[in-house]
Amino acid sequence: MSLSDELRARTDAAGVGYSAGIITNGYLLTAEVAGQLRDRGVTTAQVTVDGPPEVHDRRRPLAGGRGTFDTLLANIVAVAGLIDVTVRVNLDRGNAGDYPRLLAILAAAGLAGRVGVHPAQVVTPAGRAGAPSGSYRVDCLPRPEYASVEQEFLRQAEALGFATSAPPGPVGAPCTAVRDNELIVGSRGELYKCTETVGDPAEVVGNLLDWPRAGDRLMKWLTYDPFGDEECRSCPALPVCMGGCAYHAMDPRTRDSRCSTFRFRRQEQVGRMIARHAQKAG
Repeated sequence: MSLSDELRARTDAAGVGYSAGIITNGYLLTAEVAGQLRDRGVTTAQVTVDGPPEVHDRRRPLAGGRGTFDTLLANIVAVAGLIDVTVRVNLDRGNAGDYPRLLAILAAAGLAGRVGVHPAQVVTPAGRAGAPSGSYRVDCLPRPEYASVEQEFLRQAEALGFATSAPPGPVGAPCTAVRDNELIVGSRGELYKCTETVGDPAEVVGNLLDWPRAGDRLMKWLTYDPFGDEECRSCPALPVCMGGCAYHAMDPRTRDSRCSTFRFRRQEQVGRMIARHAQKAG
């Protein structure tokens, strides 16, 4: 909270706008905390729920092993009217068949129309073997298979009345990593280009105290060019993807997951959008 107060004070003094969002496991996101966040310009919260109670509690327990689902659901219900909440459901082979029950539980709790929901692909971790994620082993879905699961997830969510994301539109650059005027700040003032590299000293591109500082670590991101990839050049999804995830594209272990799912299910995504607009039009 103190950081938000300081940032707001500085932006107000400079006459510039400020807004923020959080990504959270939701366990401590009570109505009181949500109100305090809202008062400090935090308007959105992404809360991760990885399945119905027994699935989520197995995958995301407290340090002592106790489950978190019941507390998490109660918090989402309590804060949904205070800040914009989106429920993210990470999917792999271990829980891809369980999301229908989760959606039903969320709907029964009165959250349809009050929160958004979207799935996300669990990806085999890359980078340093000693990183915290290096010990995470799971049966990940290949990108084309995940794209199919994603579309069925969204179809069922919409049928229950949940807001879901529209198909992607054209972009000039896919993310912060390859945009020259965007940076990610670590807890010690160190700077990164990609959210997936935070905490890896080998990926630090500078520090707030000495920025800007040119170097190879920065240039590998700013020179990422999907037009140099024959597969990207010939892909009909290129205008909405622009090479997708640069971090995954640079590593052969994660290259499979670099693409937008629009590449594999574009007709279904556009068809679903047309049907949604037609329904609204009456």
